[in-house]
Amino acid sequence: MSIEDSMNNWFSVQSSLRVYDQYLKLDMDKNGMLKKTELARYSPGLTSIFIDRVFEEFQTFEGEMDYKTFLDFVLAMENKKTPQAMHYFWRVLDVFHKGAIDTFTVNMFFQPVIKLLEKKMGAEYKVDDLKDELFDMAKPVLPYCITLQDLVRCGVGDTIVSMLTDAKAFYDYD
Repeated sequence: MSIEDSMNNWFSVQSSLRVYDQYLKLDMDKNGMLKKTELARYSPGLTSIFIDRVFEEFQTFEGEMDYKTFLDFVLAMENKKTPQAMHYFWRVLDVFHKGAIDTFTVNMFFQPVIKLLEKKMGAEYKVDDLKDELFDMAKPVLPYCITLQDLVRCGVGDTIVSMLTDAKAFYDYD
């Protein structure tokens, strides 16, 4: 097995060491746990609402993330196309636990992405146009109401999740 194959195999020693090293580097105060601000350093485009929702939905200890929860996070982030990752992100996106996200929720996630982009790029984005594009991509069964099944079925659920949670990923898409 080549080194590249080992890095792509989640169960290889090299992959395990890579993720653990990443965890240790994010842990700035070296207490063995990650605060929201530390996890935000995972990727520069992640929005604060996304990080907040991850900490709300997944097990933390006195508001800090342990290594096991970080592993789940990294697995989802690095394998966004999988149904398991879609389920992970769905817990974050379905803020009101209604089984669907509507235009209000999409707007709530888009606003911080837009603000980061406008701050970095100086360009202006129209949220309504972006929402329409997102709903066109998702092809929801019910109008303006995206379900987990819609995200999985549409084939671009990973792109939709990235657009709603990560300004850098949105910029790369755009």
